Amino acid sequence: MPVQFYCPHCRQLLKVGRRKIGTLVACPRCGSPTVVPTAQSGATPLAEESVAGFEDVNELLRQPPVAPQFATANIPTANMPAAIGWSPAGFQPGALSPRAMSVDSDALDLLVVSRAAIYAQAVIFLVVACVAFLAGYWVGQSRAPATASKSASAPPKAEPVRLAGNITFNDSMGKPSADAGAVIIALPIQPPSAKLKAKGLRPEDPLDAAHEDAVSRVKAAGGDYARANNQGAYDLVVPAPGNYYVLIISQHATRPANTHVPDADLKLLSPYFEVVTDLLGPHRYSVAKQRLSGRPTLPHAF
Repeated sequence: MPVQFYCPHCRQLLKVGRRKIGTLVACPRCGSPTVVPTAQSGATPLAEESVAGFEDVNELLRQPPVAPQFATANIPTANMPAAIGWSPAGFQPGALSPRAMSVDSDALDLLVVSRAAIYAQAVIFLVVACVAFLAGYWVGQSRAPATASKSASAPPKAEPVRLAGNITFNDSMGKPSADAGAVIIALPIQPPSAKLKAKGLRPEDPLDAAHEDAVSRVKAAGGDYARANNQGAYDLVVPAPGNYYVLIISQHATRPANTHVPDADLKLLSPYFEVVTDLLGPHRYSVAKQRLSGRPTLPHAF
């Protein structure tokens, strides 16, 4: 185990391997030759040394050797081995053998890091971590309000509205009966860009391809079409709640002869259909603006 002792010339703490006890070594700081003392004469085990002692050794090892400055009277000639080439006339550092000038190689393999450097690295790590956390939090907060405002500004998706009811008419006996085959058309407030044809929409039209095409055009315009069943019941579905014009055309009830369609109704229906009178024919009808929402019912009697 290495021993430590102070240089008798410059009082520098030295640490040398135990195998060099009794040999002559040169002080790395002042260059003066010094005999390594025995462990009993003051050497201390390296395991009991402080970290600061290792730092002193490494610092001394990094400094270039200094030419020895000493007086011959300070070195006892009786203990000086002749093999190292020393004479009273003067001491030549180059005359020392490599073994006498070397320091314990175990000390050279140690990498000493001060506590201050360790603390500084820990502080830097904590600062970087805090900055990264704050930056991520700020980015998340800056994006969250934008996403929330975008969601808040988006209108809720409208649910379709189902309209149902029963259509009746008074027969020849004046008795209410189911108006089977009556036509019910829900028209949006905004008229379509292209007017609808009457063919396929009239109560007397067959349920063929022309009928299917006409109904699809009504739905594309934002409305819907239905015919009453044998019990006079009907139901249709409009795409969203709102105001609609509901046109009901009876299958069995007819208008009195020579009765014309009022100008107000012609003006109302003309933006939707090419020929309004071709659609209505001689049938009795009803057209009115209705507010459709939830599950409305609209019965009608002719």
